[in-house]
Amino acid sequence: MTNILYLSAHAILERDEVILLQSLGYNVYSPQTVIESDWVDARDIDKSFAETLKKELGEAPCHKSQISDRFLEVFDIVICEQDFNWLHQNRQRLKGKRAILRTLGQLLSPSESQIVNLEGGRNFEIVRCSPAERTLSTYAGEDAVIRFYKDPARYHGWTGEEPAILGFGNILTRRPEHVSLGFMLQATAGFDFRLYGAGNAGLTASRGMANSEEMPSLYRTHRIYYSHHTIPASYTLSFLEGLMTGAPVVTPGPEVLKHTSLFRAYPEIEALYEVPQLIKNKINGFTPNTIEEAQKVFASLLADQKMASEIGAAGRTLALELFGMETIREQWKKFLG
Repeated sequence: MTNILYLSAHAILERDEVILLQSLGYNVYSPQTVIESDWVDARDIDKSFAETLKKELGEAPCHKSQISDRFLEVFDIVICEQDFNWLHQNRQRLKGKRAILRTLGQLLSPSESQIVNLEGGRNFEIVRCSPAERTLSTYAGEDAVIRFYKDPARYHGWTGEEPAILGFGNILTRRPEHVSLGFMLQATAGFDFRLYGAGNAGLTASRGMANSEEMPSLYRTHRIYYSHHTIPASYTLSFLEGLMTGAPVVTPGPEVLKHTSLFRAYPEIEALYEVPQLIKNKINGFTPNTIEEAQKVFASLLADQKMASEIGAAGRTLALELFGMETIREQWKKFLG
């Protein structure tokens, strides 16, 4: 059986992709196969391979800096999220293995340029999470585009009986520019907005953390899901979750990004933001560009549950087509061979 070492930069994505790769029959080791975390529900991860390695080698590294030559020798494939420098710096150790860079949609042109100019060329394949990454001016290429996914069996069944706006996000006040916090707070002012996540103390809407069992139910029962977006990603996992559930999703339009200092430094983040290319306003979601537009959308969805249901259903159709677990599973199966 083929052994895969999965090195993470994003714990929730790591969890999702480890589960998918295991479902394809691979032995997978990643930090979450040995770490217990309050942030991430890892119950569906098979930890037997990690336990076998720990027993046989006496090693259970929790970070790529801890990986010994002896431990690395076990693996046929190494997938590393975001950190192309680690793959390049360890090119000798990775000889004879299939090395893959998994992007998170957050590599801007300076990083792409570094990849292009790596001494000796790149020693790894690149799996992109969005075709929008191709718009970067110094694009370093791709070997595949495989989007992130969500399980439609877990995220489904929107009912929307709670006449309120739901949001998820952590430590938003520490990164207001990245999440367009000012836009979110002004757009939701006067509405029943319920924000779940860690590190949001001081925000009136904050309801504290929701555990992994509560989250699917919150998506199902709230009338509207507001996806704040995180610059410079092409899309976020919570956007996928709301869309897959069938909730009507409202997320900032591209003009909102232009009011941030990040846009002034990196105007390419507008093209990298794929969501406005996927969402058709009033059909499968909304991407308001002004506070007034957002407030009108919220008011109409709260007043008309039938319309909310129709738009949410169209959003779920889109999610199944582009981000469904079986769709992405087949793409990984074809790529890995």
